[in-house]
Amino acid sequence: MLHHVSFTAKNPQRVAQALALLINGKVSRFGPWEGGYIAWAADEAGTAIEVYPQGTEIIPGPDTSQAQFRKNLFASQNTPVHTAISVTRSEEEVYRIARQEGWRAMRHNRGGFDVIEMWIENTVMVEVLTPAMLRQYLSIIKSPHVPATGADLSTIKLKAQVAAEPSVLFRSWTSTAELQAWWPVPQTNIDLRVGGPFELTFVTDAPLGSRGSEGCKFLSYLPGKMVSFTWNAPPHLAVRGMQTWVVLEFEAVGDELTEVTLTQAGFLQGEAWDQCRTYFQQAWRRVMRRMVDHWNNSDLDLRGPRPARIPSTRTNGSNSAVSSNNAALEALASLANTPNN
Repeated sequence: MLHHVSFTAKNPQRVAQALALLINGKVSRFGPWEGGYIAWAADEAGTAIEVYPQGTEIIPGPDTSQAQFRKNLFASQNTPVHTAISVTRSEEEVYRIARQEGWRAMRHNRGGFDVIEMWIENTVMVEVLTPAMLRQYLSIIKSPHVPATGADLSTIKLKAQVAAEPSVLFRSWTSTAELQAWWPVPQTNIDLRVGGPFELTFVTDAPLGSRGSEGCKFLSYLPGKMVSFTWNAPPHLAVRGMQTWVVLEFEAVGDELTEVTLTQAGFLQGEAWDQCRTYFQQAWRRVMRRMVDHWNNSDLDLRGPRPARIPSTRTNGSNSAVSSNNAALEALASLANTPNN
């Protein structure tokens, strides 16, 4: 946890007073260095911003002595050091404080979240986050991430042939209504765009963060041909906070017959990742079976990456074969009702 930060200013006392106003705090002198002031936040962490006279430098003390201060008359007014602070004030209140001091203050996007760049004496940058901006920031920082890089990773690949056109199957994964028609997911948050959510809620009464594919997003898509998205592990696995990615490809192989290829990639090495991969080898088999059954109730080769179709038992006239096949399908269907995340 960051408890305090320091920088320099031409008028340390006035800057500290303005910062204290910004964070609803108070000001005190900084004893160790003449002319320094501290803006204290009213929180339990002892958060503070120390402001020293311009030209102040902190240097190591001799031998085993503690840090010391010195004056550098040629120090630059600008510095690469900055800080981000969250405040309870509104955006307009932040701008008003900046205007009173004659400081530059503008809202900017940092890639997923916004901040107000407030320039102390127009030389030192402080990123100010209002309550709404803080929620944006935390949603980005705390969201699951994909740890895999390069080509040193393992994958899962399954193929199935489904009695539907590629465009139909593409929509069955990218539209809430059409997905729920074959996969009874209680709730979804699907927005087909790069970076849009692909969130499926499997257990509605579970704690937040443990309900399904929360935080998963679309990575890319080609309408009617391919869609990819990030995917997380179920809550009982150690890698829950890290994501893999799934690529679904739809290729026409006959009249109203499509080969669907599901590839899940991004599994790293180690026991925890092995458990995750084993889990999804079974989970995606159940999901693929449900998809096949919804359109044609045909059999599916789930043993490897090569597609195969077993002749349908519905046309051979054997009642025993039909009964056996239906029993197997019913068992698989019951498994598919088990939440996958």
